[in-house]
Amino acid sequence: MPDDSEATLRKAHAQVATLEQERARSELATAWRLILVILAMSGRHHEAGETAELSIAHALIGGQVREQRHPLERIGQ
Repeated sequence: MPDDSEATLRKAHAQVATLEQERARSELATAWRLILVILAMSGRHHEAGETAELSIAHALIGGQVREQRHPLERIGQ
């Protein structure tokens, strides 16, 4: 049986597909941030970095100005 993080990642990726069809950019940014956190906590840092770029891109398109910086830069603020 897969661990909880893998199950959560599968669910989040399924939601990303739906949100992409709806062009829900702000929601996509949030979904990618969730995936980023799961990947980072699982030690999958390279994938987390790539995911951060997706989160930022959707945040910019969705008008989430505060998300323009790399999410990992905000840790510890």
